[in-house]
Amino acid sequence: MTINNLPLTTNNTTIPANPSSSGPSPITITIQTISDTGCPFCYLGSRTLSIAMSSYAAAAAAAAGKSAVTFQTTWSPFILYPRAPVSAISKHSLLSFVYGARASAMLSRLSTLGDRHGISFLWQGTTGNSRDSHRLILLAAAAAASLDSSEKENSNPSGANDDQSSNSSSSSCSKQDKAIETLFNWNFERAEDISDRAVLSRIGVELGIWDSEEKGAEWFGSEEAERIGRRVDEESGRARASGVVAAPSYVINGRWQVGGMQEVEAWKEIFERVTRMGTTESGGEESDGGGGVSGGGGGMEDLGGIGRKR
Repeated sequence: MTINNLPLTTNNTTIPANPSSSGPSPITITIQTISDTGCPFCYLGSRTLSIAMSSYAAAAAAAAGKSAVTFQTTWSPFILYPRAPVSAISKHSLLSFVYGARASAMLSRLSTLGDRHGISFLWQGTTGNSRDSHRLILLAAAAAASLDSSEKENSNPSGANDDQSSNSSSSSCSKQDKAIETLFNWNFERAEDISDRAVLSRIGVELGIWDSEEKGAEWFGSEEAERIGRRVDEESGRARASGVVAAPSYVINGRWQVGGMQEVEAWKEIFERVTRMGTTESGGEESDGGGGVSGGGGGMEDLGGIGRKR
């Protein structure tokens, strides 16, 4: 896989491990999530990653003498079934088709994992092409960024307060994160069809993107929607061209690929290894000689030549 050809980043969320300016400089761990809103493992992966980042950041901040860690996350769309029409098939039938004879066991496993992480899966309703849901995600971030920019200009035309730039970024990211979480929730816990534009219009109203479902329906026929749709297609296509074949997939610090949903403890192991390497690369030697960190979804593959473990 060629990292330079990975999808454009579409979100940027920062979780500081230690706000103090004293002590060692923070180590930044960047995580690019390549994900599809129609994938139950992507929902689980989003939840476990969020839990792991918060837990690891808190532990790093509390540990005496331990370097601070800052997480920066990006979201890139990946359409698992780009040729699927909307409202094409029941969710249960789709999973039965995908997993075949293993479908019953896989549904049971997903439900067990969901219960563990606060997700109550409902295998009901219809589903289809996820392209429009990805368009809504990008629109949510763009709308928030536009509002933030306007508010910044009105409140600080001289640009004297540098913190406002960071706050604007955080606000737009928060809006996009909320859109992602809401889409997953409606799809998998409320048995809604997020390939249906009427459903997406309702979600857009809930997110504050539109003030009516009618405006949402109109937007999907607009030039802006077409432009954002092309961006979704380009990013998803670049992911496939660069070697991504399944979701979720993650790229850590532009260097390591993590395939599949990871459990919280597996993520912490990955963070620990990356943190250790970040510390030693700036002024020492890596102690364990390479390899990878295996997790629930396939482990950590070094794309920079150190090694791989799948």
